[in-house]
Amino acid sequence: MIKRVTYGVIFGSVLIITGVVFLCAFIVFPNEPQEAVIQKEPVLFCGTPNPPGESLKGKEIMSAYCAACHKITTDFGNGMLQWIDKNYNKEFLIAYINNEDSLIRANNRIVKQLHKKYGESEYKHKNEFTKEEIESLISYIAFYQNN
Repeated sequence: MIKRVTYGVIFGSVLIITGVVFLCAFIVFPNEPQEAVIQKEPVLFCGTPNPPGESLKGKEIMSAYCAACHKITTDFGNGMLQWIDKNYNKEFLIAYINNEDSLIRANNRIVKQLHKKYGESEYKHKNEFTKEEIESLISYIAFYQNN
């Protein structure tokens, strides 16, 4: 008889402790994680953050001339334009964006590497952007990557 009572007390204690643990788990760990509310800079309706003033022209150029073929980043974080501001100097980018053919004719080592890595396209960059417009474009790409 004492064994029965002892087993009953132990079993009852285990049930009570288990119930308390589950109750605490639901109180301490709610179903949905709580997120801190952080005030950020206003975002345009399409999800693109507002670029600083020096990048506005670059955003226009990117949208009008570049976005059909180029993405700044991809889902895998390895876009063709990713980190161009860190990987190439401005003089090269100005020459490449405005007249890619001249760099190909000059047998430019960097252009050869780009064509080897990404493939050579029938389209060659041939634009008439000013130095300031290209600097604005580079500034916009750098801003976009960091936001």
